[in-house]
Amino acid sequence: MFDTADLSDQVVQFTATYVVDGETYTSSLSEEIDDESVPGEIQLTSIETTRSAGTVTIQGDAANVGNTDASSVLLTVKETANVSHGSPSGGYFVGRVEASEFATFDVTAQLSGEPTSVPIEVSYIVDGDRVTTTQQVPLDASGTAPVAGGPQSDQGPGSNESSSGGSQLPLPIIGGVLVVVVVGGVGIYRWRQH
Repeated sequence: MFDTADLSDQVVQFTATYVVDGETYTSSLSEEIDDESVPGEIQLTSIETTRSAGTVTIQGDAANVGNTDASSVLLTVKETANVSHGSPSGGYFVGRVEASEFATFDVTAQLSGEPTSVPIEVSYIVDGDRVTTTQQVPLDASGTAPVAGGPQSDQGPGSNESSSGGSQLPLPIIGGVLVVVVVGGVGIYRWRQH
């Protein structure tokens, strides 16, 4: 076993010599080393928000999309003119997130006016360096994050379906009922004529 960290995109030649029944054989193998390292990077995913009395609670996952670990991961609500730290916590210490893993978080922001997003400052250490980024959590007009990928109604703007959840009978069924009524009426009329 040997370290290939400094041999990225290079060709290594392996040679083996062995003896069988007194005969010496040599075998060679060339192998290209591809040990590309993608530094750990924290991205906020699976975001859900809940608004109540001027505050918004943001829950989700801090996902490490790199192939090295990220440590000392800290998420903080970044204050703006319309956003400030909320209670009970405007910050959340996640800690260590291993490569290709995630950890859940929960932060609260205080809102004033009608902000369209909440900035979350993401700070972590990767490969010995401190990285700090700001990621925006979008809000709709009611202060909640838009739901993505959820079930959507098939109703279009011109749909006649009642919003109360009631359903209308399909036209073929209505037509069938009318035919039965008409045929029945004609039958009764003829029966009375006799």
